[in-house]
Parts: sequence; structure tokens; C-alpha cells
Amino acid sequence: MFRKFIIIIFITTLTLNNMGVIASYTPPKFSASGINKKIYDDISMVKFKQVFKNSASERYEKLSIDLRKRYNYSQIVDFIKTLSKSSDVKTFEIGESADKRKLYSLEIGQGKTFKMITAGIHARENANPIFLLKYVAILLNDYQSKKKYAIDLLSKNKLAIVPCVNPDGYMATQFQKKIIKNKKLFINKLSDQSIKKFKANAKGVDLNRNFPTYLAASSWGGKNTSLVSKKPASAYFAGYSLGSEPETKAIMTWLLQYIPKATVYVDLHQSGRAVFYGKPNLSSAYNSKALGIANAIKKITGYVLLSNTKDVIGDNGNGTITDFAAEVASDFVYNSTIKRLAPTKSGNNKVYKYNKLKWKVSICTVETMLVSNGPPAARQTEWVSKKLFQMFNKIFVT
Repeated sequence: MFRKFIIIIFITTLTLNNMGVIASYTPPKFSASGINKKIYDDISMVKFKQVFKNSASERYEKLSIDLRKRYNYSQIVDFIKTLSKSSDVKTFEIGESADKRKLYSLEIGQGKTFKMITAGIHARENANPIFLLKYVAILLNDYQSKKKYAIDLLSKNKLAIVPCVNPDGYMATQFQKKIIKNKKLFINKLSDQSIKKFKANAKGVDLNRNFPTYLAASSWGGKNTSLVSKKPASAYFAGYSLGSEPETKAIMTWLLQYIPKATVYVDLHQSGRAVFYGKPNLSSAYNSKALGIANAIKKITGYVLLSNTKDVIGDNGNGTITDFAAEVASDFVYNSTIKRLAPTKSGNNKVYKYNKLKWKVSICTVETMLVSNGPPAARQTEWVSKKLFQMFNKIFVT
């Protein structure tokens, strides 16, 4: 089907504090349309429903998660139900996937400020949902055993997590496409062998390109790169419109609600053993805070520290989950001209850079493991050798 995309032409110069001009572009060409204002407003107004509420008659029983095993998403939900029996855990249903699997968020601890973690946005990156749940299980097990560190952590801090952003992809990459209930979804067109390398959701949209951010799905000056697909694919298709996917909508709401209350947000990916921080078009205050948490994680894990502060912007690689979080933290607002977040809500054809950080949250991306969708046995080695338990503890107390 032929689809029309809006091309908006504007001339803008981006500056980075007093460090001079970093880029001047004309025109930007969008490979996906923006998000409708009513849809965006509706997303921002959603209230999550608490589920799996613990009762006085229920008691948390210690949970054991074996990193060497593959767990299906139903087992992950069972883990979440078990964790929810703790008086220190509240679980919320925040949305559903393209194939109608429920998405959950957990709040852990009694503190006032939140530390946020997401995992599993890319289908083939299936180790991190298990790493994250194992950490929470160990922490709650040790709390029940009255270990001092666990009591201190949970009494003074609060963690908000989404263990698996893309449950359909998580399932299909490990258990083949037969587990997809809706046979009309794009993923069913692929072979089981090719699905092992799949990154997108079941509709073939790369969720980590689908967020309606300032530079999402944009090619400045006619530039085109390998980081874009114009139709459903295993990776790099931003969608025909931004914010189109149910998983994206759920996480947008989650980020809009928690970023103003958080001091740290880490998004977990897999393949590379690296920590990425910084955004080239955001303030030095934002980038400085991002460097702080990224450096702390590097020191624990030994992962390579990589700065995004000098990345080429507008190369179709934007629209990520951390782009959206960073722009919310920087007080970007919906812009009716380009139908996405921007540093101004004016309706003219110029979009300006902010040198502002409204919410003082440190944001980075952590890539665990050497490869994606590798053998489960490698997870145990990564957990021990890269000190992932200590990494999570550091995030929790920062």
C-alpha cells in the first residue's frame, strides 16, 4: 500500500551551550509520520491498575531463578506473581503487546525517589529480563532472611522496573513463531531460523525507533543510512507513524509517570558489553548526569564506556526509549508542527534546542553479554564475571 509521509522543511541551528555550533540542517525528511495530539494526550493520562495484590493470608516464599534455563513468558509472569506476595512489592498492569500479552511494572522498596530499569525491548535480547528478575528475587530473599544490606536498600530506596517490554519477541526468538497467537502478524512471515535474530515486535516495528522524539525517523539533508527500513522488518522499521505500537504507548505512559520522580533510569540491552551515555542535542547538565551513572556501572562491570554526545543526529537512529526518557527529563513538549516532542510547543517551522534539564535523572543504556540470543549457560558466567548483582545494587542506591 502506498503511504504518504509529511515532509516538513525548516532551518535550525543547534548549539551546545557555549561550545559552538554542532550542526545546521535543511531539510529534515521523516520516514514516519508523527503521533496525533489526542493520542499523545490520552497516553499521558492513563492510570495503571495494580494487580496481584498481596493479602494478609499470603506470604512471600523465597524465589529461585536459574540463569542457565530458558523461561517462557508465562513463567516470567509466575515469577512476578510470586514477587508480588512481598509487602515491599506493588505490581501494575501497564498495557499489552501486539499479540495481547500483558506488560507489567513492579515497584520494589519503601523509599521516596525511584530508580528505573527496563529490559527486553529488542526481541533477541532475552537475557536481561531474567537478570533483572533474578536480582529482585535475591534482594527479597535476603530481606526475608533479615540481611542488613537488603533491609537498608529496601527501606531507603524504591525501584521501578519493566522486566520485559517486548514479550512477543522474547517468546518467538526462543520458542519459534508457533507461540504467536495472531497468525496475521508480520512475524509469521519469517522462518524460525531468521526469527532468532529478530529485534522488532510481532508487527515488525522496532520499538526502539518508534518513540515520538525530536529526531525520530528523520533523515537530515536527504541522508539515508542502514539504520532505517521503510516497511515491517526484523529491525529498524520505526513504524508508519511514531508511537503506533501498544508496547510503545505503555512505556511512554510509564516514563511520563516515573521520570519526574526518579534519580536514575537504565535501559538494558544485549550484545556488546558496553555502557552508552549522553545525547548530542541535549544540555551539558543532562550529559554530565548521564556520565555519572554510566561511569559507576563501568567501574563495576568492566564494560566499555561509550559516549553518544558526538553522535551524528538525524540519521534515522533516533526515536529510542532513552531518547524519549531524556526529552521528558529535559522538559520537551508535544509540538503540533512536527507531531512529536520538541524543545518548544510553538507552531512555527523552527525547532529549537534546550539547554535545560527539568528532572534531575541520570539516564544510560547498558549492553550486557557478548552476543544476543546466546546459550542460557552464558548468562551465569556473565552474572558472576561482570558482577551484575553489584551493578543492580549500585543503580538502586544512586
